[in-house]
Amino acid sequence: MVPQTRRALSLLILVALSGCAVGPDYVRPKLHTTIVAESDTLPNTTETADTKGGEVQHIASDEDVTAKWWEILHSDAINNLIGRAIEENADICAARAALRQAEQNLYARESGFFPFFDVKGSIERQKSIASTKPVEIQNAGVAASYTLDVFGSTRRQIEASRAQVESQRFQLESTYLNLVTNILTTAIQLASIHDQIAATQQIIRDEQQELSILNEQLQMGAIAKGDLLTQQAQLLATKASLPALEKQEAQLRHSLSYLSGQFPEDAGGSKLTLSDLQLPTELPKALPARLIEQRPDVRIAEAQLKEASADVGVATGNMLPQLTISAGYNGASSSSSFGQSLISQNPLWSLASNVSAPIFHGGELWHYRKAAIANLDEAREHYRSVVEQAFSHVSDTLSALEADAQVIKWQDEAERTAHESLEISRERVRMGAVSYLSFLDAERTYQQARISLISAKATRFSDTVTLFQMLGGGWWNRKDS
Repeated sequence: MVPQTRRALSLLILVALSGCAVGPDYVRPKLHTTIVAESDTLPNTTETADTKGGEVQHIASDEDVTAKWWEILHSDAINNLIGRAIEENADICAARAALRQAEQNLYARESGFFPFFDVKGSIERQKSIASTKPVEIQNAGVAASYTLDVFGSTRRQIEASRAQVESQRFQLESTYLNLVTNILTTAIQLASIHDQIAATQQIIRDEQQELSILNEQLQMGAIAKGDLLTQQAQLLATKASLPALEKQEAQLRHSLSYLSGQFPEDAGGSKLTLSDLQLPTELPKALPARLIEQRPDVRIAEAQLKEASADVGVATGNMLPQLTISAGYNGASSSSSFGQSLISQNPLWSLASNVSAPIFHGGELWHYRKAAIANLDEAREHYRSVVEQAFSHVSDTLSALEADAQVIKWQDEAERTAHESLEISRERVRMGAVSYLSFLDAERTYQQARISLISAKATRFSDTVTLFQMLGGGWWNRKDS
């Protein structure tokens, strides 16, 4: 290598190694200390009621979310559904494939740190007018090229690809979390419907018994026929409410099948009731800094912010010169007949450095850079919005849990009172002390109170599940995360 070429190559390498990456270096936004969760003003212990699902719940900031947090309900049927869903749900499988795609794109982008080598060759047969034999000319060569990342454009491209991998990873975690939450809430709704169906069927049996008693009293002339018809109308109305519940039950079972990656005929959870579930008594409450680390949607927004920051550097690098070193070796040989031993003639080697720089593109590159900066501003505001929503969601859920506990307490007392009132009315109507319309009012009040208590319990279970979802779902405690 001639001294001039050696010095030029050394200078280019020195410039490349000392170059600084274009564009802004990513800095994580500071947390907004002015955001104060409403949960700070809530008591750390909820109300309690003397009924299944009315247990007291304690909320502690040092309580962590376990990896398999869905086991808090202590239901083997639900655990089996979730285990199958994690393996077979189509959305989970698609999210895993998307993550693999992002990883391979990153690996491909990282190849920009290495030189490229290519081999090329050709065979050509020539025959001149004066010659009687054709001449075969063979060319073979090796070419190498390396683009120096003087201004860090390649580094920014790789940084953007890494951010895409991080975003896709937390997209997978978000899909995972949403799937588990949907299965839990659907199973809770299904259990609630089962309890409502059972309660409605019991009310129908009680009303049929009352109708039989009224028939006997009508035969003895103790009541008017209008009382009998009123009871028949009430019984028919109660029976009419049953098909709607059964329809909802079938739809929920089919939803569970879909979520677990099965067909409707493989629907699970058909015998699940609220009494099969255990309400967790110890609940976590993440501190602000931990919430930012745990929520998949926050991490996705941050990864998008990282990518937008790197894209500014890429757009800036496109406006700067590109330095490329290339080398090649070419050898040619010829023979007067096919298959004859080849003789290399005039081998050539080359070493060159190329510089290319944009001069005038009609403002295209400048505007692309301005667009990248605007995209960075948008990503920054989106991140701030997601963080603020995260605090709001957790506060809303904790407030809901406190309200749920109070609702169950009052609904439980209302159900007990309504049942006692019904029994008194039933006895009095048999003695003829009250009108039959008063008895029907007491019966409807008890029916409504019983169904409302079941719904209140289901809501509390669902809001408890939602709290674990709002805190991120415990992915950081999984070994495979």
